[in-house]
Amino acid sequence: MENKILFWVGVIFILTVPIYIGIKLENVKVSIISAICAGFIIFVSKMGILTEISLGPLKGKMQETIQEANATIEQLKTISVASAKVTLTSLMAGGFGGGTSLQTKLDLHDELVESLKNVGFSEQELNQADEPWKQGIGLIYHRAIKNIVYKKRNLEPSGSQSSANIQAIYEKFNELLDFDNWQAPSPNEMKNFLENEGVLNKEIGDWINDYQNFLDTGEIRRRDLFIKQ
Repeated sequence: MENKILFWVGVIFILTVPIYIGIKLENVKVSIISAICAGFIIFVSKMGILTEISLGPLKGKMQETIQEANATIEQLKTISVASAKVTLTSLMAGGFGGGTSLQTKLDLHDELVESLKNVGFSEQELNQADEPWKQGIGLIYHRAIKNIVYKKRNLEPSGSQSSANIQAIYEKFNELLDFDNWQAPSPNEMKNFLENEGVLNKEIGDWINDYQNFLDTGEIRRRDLFIKQ
């Protein structure tokens, strides 16, 4: 029982301390070291179980493990999911106020998700923890496209009607975003709006396609360009 609690304490450590270190020091290697330390805690927590399995029938040990499972362990796992969600929310929120580079944030996110997989999080639990992060990625795609529209305005003569028209489109496009709730318009909403306004071009279309691909697969295409947004 104590080993199980130690195991989930190690999990919660992995979900919080490495990310905090990575953000503060902007050093992924240091955060990896702290994650390894937590991994050692998890390993030690399992040593007793491994020893018992080697000394007794596997079936008997499995039955004993099932009998030992109780609400405390489930509560710790629930806490670890919640901790991951809070950590990912904080990690993404920092991207809208400067500080840690987006590249570092993406690396830390990938490490955290991999840690969750390694300790046995289900797909549903992963999606639950990752939800705010995905919403934040949507905001960044919206920002990338919005900046392209803004650049189109700057190409027009200052004070001209065409410049004013694009400025109005820029402002309307920005209103599609619900920043307080981290809700970006869907790729189709972006495409339809910009197409109707006559400003949709290949560059914008490529970003919209990248956003749709992220929603479908979780993959960030053209990562080298994305981290500059």
